[in-house]
Amino acid sequence: MNPCLKCKKNFEVSDRDKAFYQKISPVFDGQKCLVDEPKLCPDCRNQRRLAFRNERSLYQNKSFLTENPLISYISPEKNYKVCTGSEWWGDSFDAMKYGRDFDFNRSFFEQFFELYVDVPMMNVLTWQSDNCDYCNCIDFSKDCYLTFGASNCERVHYSNLTDSSSDSLDLSGSKECELCYDLIDCIKCYKTFSSISCKNSHDLYFCYECNNCEECIGCHNLKQKKYCIFNEQLSKEDYETQKKELNLGKRENYGRLYNKFIQLIEEKAVHKASVLLNSDNCSGNNLTNSKNADFSFESDNMEDCKWTNFSMNCKDAYDIIASSKLGVEKTLEGMCIEGKNILSGFYIAGHNNVFYSMFVAFCDDVFGCVGLKHHKYCILNKQYSREEYEKLALRIVNHMKKTCEWGEFFDPKYSPFSYNETVANDYYPLFKERALELGFKWKEKEDKKIKEQSYRGGYDIKEVNNEIIKEILVCHKCGENYRIIQKELDFYRKMNLPIPENCPNCRYKLRMEKKRPYRLWNRECGKCRKSILSTYSPERRERIVCNQCYLEEVY
Repeated sequence: MNPCLKCKKNFEVSDRDKAFYQKISPVFDGQKCLVDEPKLCPDCRNQRRLAFRNERSLYQNKSFLTENPLISYISPEKNYKVCTGSEWWGDSFDAMKYGRDFDFNRSFFEQFFELYVDVPMMNVLTWQSDNCDYCNCIDFSKDCYLTFGASNCERVHYSNLTDSSSDSLDLSGSKECELCYDLIDCIKCYKTFSSISCKNSHDLYFCYECNNCEECIGCHNLKQKKYCIFNEQLSKEDYETQKKELNLGKRENYGRLYNKFIQLIEEKAVHKASVLLNSDNCSGNNLTNSKNADFSFESDNMEDCKWTNFSMNCKDAYDIIASSKLGVEKTLEGMCIEGKNILSGFYIAGHNNVFYSMFVAFCDDVFGCVGLKHHKYCILNKQYSREEYEKLALRIVNHMKKTCEWGEFFDPKYSPFSYNETVANDYYPLFKERALELGFKWKEKEDKKIKEQSYRGGYDIKEVNNEIIKEILVCHKCGENYRIIQKELDFYRKMNLPIPENCPNCRYKLRMEKKRPYRLWNRECGKCRKSILSTYSPERRERIVCNQCYLEEVY
């Protein structure tokens, strides 16, 4: 067991892990540059990567190249340059002009992040998306608004970690959903509202772990059921009568049933220790079609991987967050990447042999580069011949070993974001004092002028008129102002849903509180008492069972 240098907890580096680090160690100038065992535990490594990922904080800024105003995930007071995606991809921008020599009298990280500050980066991270100006970390999407970490979505608003969905609001960790609202970890659902972990279902309200169900309200752990309310089987006529009496377009009724639903999840529902579908020799949660993947979450088609989150199509990869659909192979410590033989990089597209680089596209054999497109054999954005590149890269690796940088991900002190701007604070929440103590930055809350609510009408959807989109609302939870947009209002009317009482940020936080964490605990099955690994910590009050006991009880 090794003690983590940050949290001081002991963690294991297994023989399998050691073999992986040996396998992915690169070769420069004929010499294998061994990657040392990690000095931080898996949680601290994940936290360190996430401290470089700001998804949701957007700011008014201006292009460094044209001075035109734009929306950016980099705030203007920071010493970073931004430009639009079209400017970045354009032929007039070439990051090679920022190239420089490596100074062996200074650390690699210090020189790399000086380059990082100099090279303009895209204002938001979108790829082949249309009318998604107020989104970030999104690709192949259209007409989305305030949606983050999404792919292949159309007309999806206020959502995150969402894939292949349309005409929906407030989704988290959900896939292939349509005309849905307020979902967590749902798959292939239609007209489903305020539900968690439901699959292949439609016309559900306040349901948990219901699969292949339709026309159900307030139900849990049902399979192939129809016309049920709080797990009671009804006739079609009785169901429709009771549903009408519930009047779910009325905010008071909707909120009352939602609170009852959350209580039922805690007190009566049975919970699987983890969700592993078509997966062999795996551990984690929401993992599908995988083999030999450990401590991996919300991922698909993984093989010989460990500590991967929200990724797909990976082989021989450790410590990965959000690989693209093209996947990665032989990769360590990466975020938003695709390619082969990548060590410590993020926002990397279509590459092989990329080391300690950021925002590089369709490059091979680059080391310590930022913002390059279609280049090869570059170090700190400077061009070399293949022979020169190999010899210099080897010298830099040996230098990084002396400075204890080789094999480590980027130090969060160099992140352009404060800890509370990043998703790290969603998965590993910290107070300001503790964040600063651990070496992270902190952004003080802006002193916003809160306006008095101007909207005086009702919140029940039948009472709301078009004037609400011009009015100011006040969030019941955080007290800040928010607005209702026209597409949102149209959706609530179409689905007969009340106007939400909380702002989009608070609704997001409430969903994230209910998502299972990217962690596993040792505990006992609540039925057969055998040892299990679960995303539910031992102090949680829910009844957690192993997968075999779950099947026996539910089916």
